[in-house]
Amino acid sequence: TLPELNRTGKMLHALFSHYRSGSMQSGLRMHDLCAIAWLVRPDLFTLKPCFVAVETQGEFTSGTTVVDIDGCLGKPANVKVALDLDVKGFQQWVAEVLALAS
Repeated sequence: TLPELNRTGKMLHALFSHYRSGSMQSGLRMHDLCAIAWLVRPDLFTLKPCFVAVETQGEFTSGTTVVDIDGCLGKPANVKVALDLDVKGFQQWVAEVLALAS
């Protein structure tokens, strides 16, 4: 576990616990860490080519990102969307990286 790794692990455990109101049981969203993982460990992700656009005309939906996962719009894919993550592999990678930061 994080507090058992090293000083960095203890610091991150305290930080994550603060953002989770003291509970680490319900998980923590790690969007930035996922972006970094994609750069160095793309093998951990399952991608699907999809058409993605940002809604700019909607009265209530302006600024909403629209992802056509099933190809219903008939438009060509313009991005690859990460739909799944090897959670165990991701956790192992994070632990390995944190262990290096002693």
